[in-house]
Order: sequence, then C-alpha cells, then structure tokens
Amino acid sequence: MEDKKKIQVPRIVLIIGIIVMVLLVVGIIFLIVVQPNQENEPVLENEQNQNEVVENIVENTITEEIADEPLPQIEINSIAEVNSTIDGNVPCYYNPVIPAGFKAINKEQDTTIDEMAKWGERNAYLSGLVIEDEKGNQFVWIPVENMQLFHTTDWQRNEPTEQINTTYLEPMEEERQAYETMKQKVQKYGGFYVGRFETGDGDITEARTTTRNSDNMVIQKYAQVYNYVPFMSTTIDRREVTGARELALKFGNQNQYQTVTTSVLYGVQWDAILRFLVSEESPVNDSTSWGNYPNATLSYLDSLGNTYQKVQGEARLLQAGSSEQTKAKNIYDIAGNLYEWTMESAGSSVRVVRGGAYLVNIGQLAASRYAYAQNTANNSIGFRISFYID
Repeated sequence: MEDKKKIQVPRIVLIIGIIVMVLLVVGIIFLIVVQPNQENEPVLENEQNQNEVVENIVENTITEEIADEPLPQIEINSIAEVNSTIDGNVPCYYNPVIPAGFKAINKEQDTTIDEMAKWGERNAYLSGLVIEDEKGNQFVWIPVENMQLFHTTDWQRNEPTEQINTTYLEPMEEERQAYETMKQKVQKYGGFYVGRFETGDGDITEARTTTRNSDNMVIQKYAQVYNYVPFMSTTIDRREVTGARELALKFGNQNQYQTVTTSVLYGVQWDAILRFLVSEESPVNDSTSWGNYPNATLSYLDSLGNTYQKVQGEARLLQAGSSEQTKAKNIYDIAGNLYEWTMESAGSSVRVVRGGAYLVNIGQLAASRYAYAQNTANNSIGFRISFYID
C-alpha cells in the first residue's frame, strides 16, 4: 500500500504541471495576438492614414445648404431691388434667383433670345434664361440639379465621364476656400450665371492688337473681345498688366453688384455648361458646326447690321455674339472664337484654357483643354465672367 501511494503523488504533480504549462502557452499566445508590438505598427499607421483620408473627405465635402424661403416676386423687364424670383417662390435650379440690380428679359426685350427661354414658362430654364443688368450686360442661367454631377469631367463621344487627365487640378490648394464657397452657393440656389458673351473691351471700336488694360469691360453683343490678356496680373513690356482673374473679380465692384460674386469660370463650371448645352445641334466634341474655327463657314453681322461671310479656311476673330451660328441656348462662342482662361490648373504657374480658337486648326472642341503659362497674353486667348449668388 505504501508503494502505491508513492507512485500516485508524481502523477498528480505531473497533471498539475501539464495544466500550468497549457495555461502558460495560452497566455503567451493571447499576448502575441492581442497586444501590439513592433510588427503591428504599420497596421496602426494604415489606420491613421485611413482616418486622415476620411477627415480630408469630410473637409472637402460641401456643406448641405439649400434655399428654403421664398423670395419677393419680380416682373419681367423690371430691375430687382433685392434678390427675387419671377414667381415669388423658393429659388432652385428651375426657378432661378434674379439678383438685385438685374432684370429678367425675354425675346420681346431682345430678339436674339430664343422663344423657348421665356421666364415663368414650364421648363423654360432648359433653354437658357437671360438676365441683364442696368448697363446692358447679359448673363445666362446654368441649372445644376444634381451636385453629384458638378465636377470637372472629360468628354468622350459627347458624353461626360469622370476619367479626367490627372494633370489637371481644381482647385489649387490655396484656392480651396473660394472654390468650396462657390460650390456651396451653387448647391443652395441650384446653379450659377455665365456671361452670355465673351468679355468685351468697351473702350475700343477696333479689334485689340496688343496687351493693354481697359477699365470698361462689357458683356454685350458686338463688343470687341478682350484678348491679349494674361491669367494673372504681370509685367509685360515693362508695363503692369491686369490679368483675367483680377478683372473678373473687379467686374462685380465696377458694376456695383451687391448680392453676387464674379469670377473667371472654374473648370467645373465650364463642364456644367457643356452638360447643359450638349445636343445633336451643339456637339461638344465636334464643334465646327457651331463654333468659329478656321474650317468653319459662318455668316456674321456687325453693330450696324451689315452681313458678312467667313469662308472655310479663313481665320477671323469675330466681335462678341456677332454670329447666330455660334449660339447654343442663348450663350455665344463657347465653341471657338477665343480660348478662354479658367481657374483650372496644370501646375503651379500654368492655367487651362477651354473652347478652342478662331486661328487654331487642331482641338476644335468646346470641351478642349490646353495649358498655358499664366502670364501668356496673345490674340487667341480671352476670358468669360461668371457669378454665383451670395
């Protein structure tokens, strides 16, 4: 009996030892799997990067802001004293704001306005509603119904795509705040306004032939277009020359606009205009049928009503809005005539022009993008002014 007892004691110890060893092994495995160590740090870094991406997305997402109060009603051809709408209801993409200092006009007030673009009529916003300030400068409403579609795009077969060349950037980092403000206001009011014509130089009667400043910018039919303008203010031939960006910002102050912000078109706005205009009659990837290019044949008028012909192969710069063949939904010369500066960039000192030009045989597209140093000023580059409601 004593020998059996001596044998049982080691077995109990052995069992206890095995249990302890198992517990130790489980504990070690738990520590290895659960507790972070040097090999786990990249995972934590990836999580941090993901958090930064999320923060950037949140930061770059426009604040939801929608107009929810009706505005005063204004009659057609009456200057609005405050921001108004034609029906006195809440403004939106199909019921645009008529800003203070502007009036809504139809074909009865300007015979070049299409009959379908009649204020107060159902779906008239799809035809290009026109407003005019007290000096006769005209703008067309660009509706933006879906903000998810309000981004810079490329165009294939006259269809917008998201596959844009990564060379092009908008906004530049230092311009982000202004860009986001513009988008917020476009969302709130359902769109923006664009100059019906390329910006003109109201100081002259003959075409501009050199880089020079003008304090009399106009957005009016038959004006001499404002070319020989750099994007940024710069020194050319030892003279300080004001750039298109500053000129566009100043335009609102010079005309005492109280409730809008003027600027050079953003790339996203240009693409919104193309989305608004594109049709069988105005294809944006083959614009020769409705744009002033060297291989286009056009009839055009001067301010006295005289009729002229531009034949195929002739490069001729036209006065703003002088050919009815270059009009789409009441907007003139988005295709051809002058390249137009935009806020879109292709480098720190390089900006993008759109639309093609009267003397260029390649890229005859309303959707074209070309990059120029922002101090470039020549006879084929001008600009167009847009504004959003404050």
